[in-house]
Amino acid sequence: MPMYNETGAMGINLQDYSNRTDTRKRYGKHLIRNGRVIQAAEINEIQDTAHLRLKSVGDVLWTDGEIIAGLDIGVDADAGTVSCGSGTIYINGEVHAVEAATLPVSTEGSATLGVWYWERVITELQDGDLRDPAVGCPGFQQPGAGRLQIHTDWGKSDDTEYSADASAKFYALYIITNGQVTNGGRRREGSETYLDQCNDMIRRYDRDSNGHYIVEGLSVTALTSNTPGKHVYSISAGKAHVCGYEVARPYAERFVVDENQTVLEVESEEHVYEDGGEGSMRIDLYHSPVDEIASVRILKEKTETITRGPYAGGSDRLNQESILRIVSVEQNGITYTPDTDYRFLNDSITWRGNQEPAPGSQY
Repeated sequence: MPMYNETGAMGINLQDYSNRTDTRKRYGKHLIRNGRVIQAAEINEIQDTAHLRLKSVGDVLWTDGEIIAGLDIGVDADAGTVSCGSGTIYINGEVHAVEAATLPVSTEGSATLGVWYWERVITELQDGDLRDPAVGCPGFQQPGAGRLQIHTDWGKSDDTEYSADASAKFYALYIITNGQVTNGGRRREGSETYLDQCNDMIRRYDRDSNGHYIVEGLSVTALTSNTPGKHVYSISAGKAHVCGYEVARPYAERFVVDENQTVLEVESEEHVYEDGGEGSMRIDLYHSPVDEIASVRILKEKTETITRGPYAGGSDRLNQESILRIVSVEQNGITYTPDTDYRFLNDSITWRGNQEPAPGSQY
């Protein structure tokens, strides 16, 4: 790619093109003198010197291939496409515009998405408007300077349209794995700039003060899964701050995860049966969904008529088993006092010799 070589000159292959730019000589400016000819090489060198100065300032603020604005993406896994938004990117000392595009993407495997930067030399042979337009002058319609045409296009790292061209360079921005954006964002890997240091201080303050938080959107909705063992969710568009970094999703995205069940054993969950006389009722459990019900225990209140034994102070065994407690013991309007008149023991009522029903009577 005809960017700057080790001397600082543009490596352009064009007939009659001369450029002696050499940063090692530390020339600061061209000193144009009266009565001396203007060389074509000098004009080229003036352009390169100005560009190198601008690039030296830009490189302090941004790294090569950093997103300046926009360039967000959204994956449509059902359609097998990725929508790439327009924006600007910093490359070779300049901020370049990138137009929006829609690219095919596989929902299986991994793909690297980014911007292809490539240059092309244009002369009057490709663009007739570059001939001298000065009517009536000796140079009318004569060829003049060529042009360096710069392109920045969305693409994938394996695009043969660009990868076969030795002059093209790819700037990776996002990684898409199985139809999901798994890596990418505001900048590429590279050396830290002064602006990075300032941003890092702001990010640390934001992270230490607020942690991770959602700025807007990013609501999660469960969708119906047609694949056993898979959960499907929809994450709406929105913005969040994670570790101080802004993470923006311009489009809603579908997210598929494997089921990972965690089973918790609930030893006891009590409910009151109130059927309203209908004979049945629905019981909503406190813990759901339910993987397995091991047992159901029913505590039922029942009234039973017992015949008192043949002698005072004895025990009367109840007809039921696994009795939890006695609610009351009554006879002819008399309510007997537990522990004073009787004790409940081993599914039996044991009378203590105080107040008790007459032997042989029912209570």
